[in-house]
Amino acid sequence: MPQFHMDMVQMGKAFSILGKTAGAGMLERAQQAGLVVPPELTDPDAHPSTEQIIAGLRSIGAQIFPRLAAAP
Repeated sequence: MPQFHMDMVQMGKAFSILGKTAGAGMLERAQQAGLVVPPELTDPDAHPSTEQIIAGLRSIGAQIFPRLAAAP
């Protein structure tokens, strides 16, 4: 995977309105599926940062595909 995909600053710059909207939908679906969603992303009045959304989506992805998760 290219290094820029791992760089949160670069990912944040590329995260569009569409990405933010799709991310919210994925978070909602993850909650419905019973996956652990980071608490900062479950508050309907919160406005999470791009970095928080990306980290949350990575966390959810690691629950679905644990062998693809980055090693600690």
